[in-house]
Amino acid sequence: MVSFEPLDIDEADAFLEDSIRSFLAERVPADQVTDENLERVRQEVRQRLLAHGTLTSDHRFEAIVSGCERVGRVWFGPLRGSDADVYICDMTIDDEHRRRGHARAAIALILDDAKQHHASRVGLTVAHVNANALALYESLGFVTTRSDEIDREMWIAVDPSCT
Repeated sequence: MVSFEPLDIDEADAFLEDSIRSFLAERVPADQVTDENLERVRQEVRQRLLAHGTLTSDHRFEAIVSGCERVGRVWFGPLRGSDADVYICDMTIDDEHRRRGHARAAIALILDDAKQHHASRVGLTVAHVNANALALYESLGFVTTRSDEIDREMWIAVDPSCT
């Protein structure tokens, strides 16, 4: 059984920093992952999603827990200006816990939460090189709405009447 446990502020801040670094590393050559580029992405995240950092209301920074063990982390919340859309900004499953259904179960929890909050859809972005994640999201019913040479944006409709 998978559940969520809120990350404390230091853990959430560290996860956000890891997310920013991973995001940049997927999009630019290694020699361009500079302090300047990292700060530019941090500023964009603050402007577009997290006006109050990891304390921004309605954004959740959670540990993914299986049994009593933390197996990963997830950050999700509304897109700015659209309470009808929930976006999974980042989700990671620790290497030693992959391929055991934890990501699938975490997505199910997010979809349930979105239904309870009357969201109309849930989205995410996944890198093309992450074939396992792409297969998972497609098997859950996510549909690609945008694709470029680096990644895909995918969405799934949520039916709030099913709550």
